Amino acid sequence: MMEVRTMATDALELLDAVLNEVCPGVLLASRDGVVMYMNAAAKRQVRLGGALTIVNNRLRPTDTAAASRLGAALKQTTDPGAHAGRQAVALALPDRGGSGFVATVLPLRSAASAPLAIIFIQDPNALLLFPAEAFAKLYGLTNGEMRVTLVMTQGATAPHIAGSLGISTQTVRTHLKHIFQKTGTSRQADLLTLMSRAATLADRAPAAHCREVPG
Repeated sequence: MMEVRTMATDALELLDAVLNEVCPGVLLASRDGVVMYMNAAAKRQVRLGGALTIVNNRLRPTDTAAASRLGAALKQTTDPGAHAGRQAVALALPDRGGSGFVATVLPLRSAASAPLAIIFIQDPNALLLFPAEAFAKLYGLTNGEMRVTLVMTQGATAPHIAGSLGISTQTVRTHLKHIFQKTGTSRQADLLTLMSRAATLADRAPAAHCREVPG
């Protein structure tokens, strides 16, 4: 029997091919976390098993607090009663080894189906691949402020950042105050979203310049 193809089929296959070429993990998930789609990078991230797993076809962070935050983010972004200007939610997905991923959850609006969320999952170490110097210049960040920003993308608290960089907690808080002022953000989640978007844009560069998750 001859295969019947439609423009929609071709478009979906093309979209899948494109998403499989980008470095961040990309997932589509329902309100209760059921995974509808994963690109190749997301499959590798799950296969590593340190920060993310799939249980009963549901995306589940291995960290209990992160699992709770992701569940809340999915409900927030897919709430059918929410206003049209729903914002992206950024959160850390730590693993047991002190590393992990940064996730950005956004609503995917469609009148033809139940609300879905699109989740971008980025290796925080890969944030170093986007032009950090250009990002710092764009927002007028000093070297010290940029170092604090990069450590913070891993979901670290002020004391943890201080310990990682060998500076005082008060110095970290001062840097954070300046970072928020310069970037026009007011919370860590907002800054993570800003940086995740910058990293996503950088990942549109040729694949040779992308560092993929090993696996």
